[in-house]
Amino acid sequence: MRLSNFLVAALTVGPVASLSADVYGLKTHDPTSQPPTHLYVFEEDGSAFTDLGELLVSGASVDADALAIAASGELYAYQIFGPDSQLLSIDTGSVTGTPIGMALFGREIRGAVFDLQGHLWVADALSDEVLQVDPATGEVIGTPAALTLDGSDFDLSTVCDLAVRSDGRITVCHNNEIYAVDPTSGWLSLRGSVSTSYAFAGLTYSAGADCPLHVFFYDVSHSDDVGYLVEFAAYSVNVQYPDVIPHYNSGRGDLAAQPATTGGPCPADLDDDWDTDQADLGVLLAAYGLTAAGDLDGDGDTDQADLGTLLADYGCTPCD
Repeated sequence: MRLSNFLVAALTVGPVASLSADVYGLKTHDPTSQPPTHLYVFEEDGSAFTDLGELLVSGASVDADALAIAASGELYAYQIFGPDSQLLSIDTGSVTGTPIGMALFGREIRGAVFDLQGHLWVADALSDEVLQVDPATGEVIGTPAALTLDGSDFDLSTVCDLAVRSDGRITVCHNNEIYAVDPTSGWLSLRGSVSTSYAFAGLTYSAGADCPLHVFFYDVSHSDDVGYLVEFAAYSVNVQYPDVIPHYNSGRGDLAAQPATTGGPCPADLDDDWDTDQADLGVLLAAYGLTAAGDLDGDGDTDQADLGTLLADYGCTPCD
């Protein structure tokens, strides 16, 4: 088929239906972070927030952070004690944690997320590194990646978290700033920021959200609020649950939900402006048969298959 003839095809993509899902969270006590830690869960539409109670390990109150949920629904977190961190399996019914393996000594794990392939990544705010951890043993896999921004070492705040988008990209929050991060290299790229009156200790995308580009947050600086940011609209802040668990001020905490695996970022957005339009078509046509700049199917070139993918996605815009 001639390229000119192929271009006359017009395809329409319908909206992706949202799913029902819960977001879990942790809230520790101030100052900085100490027991008790409460586990909570909320509906993404703002309709219900439930404090599940104080998290206990062997009957004792603990300081916990770095919440993550596996595709199977299993919930994990880290117990923080001094400069060390212990991986826990969380039972949401009894609100108890069970240690997994040995503690990570000399590491303060403040963020965690499972990627779309089921790998557990954690953020160490003490050494400013991202690590892969085996959730079955708690052991570090491979070599930790030191965080860097523009070639310089990055000092990660304890007010931080990791989250994964529906396209598999991993995001890290650092106080009021949002970064894209490559967990294998540690390279950071600033995606946006909000008012310095906010500090996000928890961040997560979710399969149940009306828009997979809505990223849910837990703020520990402004008013202990929970809500969502609209990623493609300069991370505009939308509070759903103000001052959660109000009988004590927050120290640190976290959020976790199973991420969307469809929807969200437009798959053929070649210029990273959140939609698929004439500009993306221009990028692809300029690369057609010459370079991989328009490669959308991962086969290392720009050809008719990539053009078909783009035309199928043409007109895609992020949800609002």
